[in-house]
This record gives sequence, structure tokens and C-alpha cells, in this order.
Amino acid sequence: MILKIKFIFLITILCFFTKSSFAVPAFPGHIVFKKNDGTTFVGKQFGDEWFNWIEAEDGNIVLRDRESHEFRYAEIVSFQGQRKLEPSEIKFSIER
Repeated sequence: MILKIKFIFLITILCFFTKSSFAVPAFPGHIVFKKNDGTTFVGKQFGDEWFNWIEAEDGNIVLRDRESHEFRYAEIVSFQGQRKLEPSEIKFSIER
């Protein structure tokens, strides 16, 4: 009986830690991002390592293009019935 209780306890603990270890949340504060041209902007990162985005101070959603490493405005793209955020063709610029 004690062995059965220990086994159930162990499985419960393993399930809890396994589920919580799948993703790490983004830093909750504001971050200064540096663009390729040397200018900077302040934004807040949301999401985890699998699904994330940057919200600029003006409220625009920005993503970094994986190929050019430029920050671009995000657009919603549908693929195989699922929607996701992708970098658009428009480079992000902040008016000061």
C-alpha cells in the first residue's frame, strides 16, 4: 500500500515538473532593442521560446526576421488551418 502511494506521488510530481518545463516565459520588463542601422527602440517581449513577439512602445507588434535580422512589423499568416505571426515585408521604424 505504501509503495502504491509513493508511486502515485512520484508520477504526480513528474507530471507537474514535465509540464512546467516545456517553455520559459519572456522577461517581464522593458528591453532596449538595437536595430541593424544602430538605432534603438524600447519594447516589451511576450511569449516563450516557441511563440514570442515584441510590443514596441507605440503598441505595434514587431518580429525579428530570421534571414535579414531586421525588425519588421508582424502579420498574421494562416497555414494549414493554423494562424501564426510572421515578419511582414515592412521594416519597423519608430518616429521620434
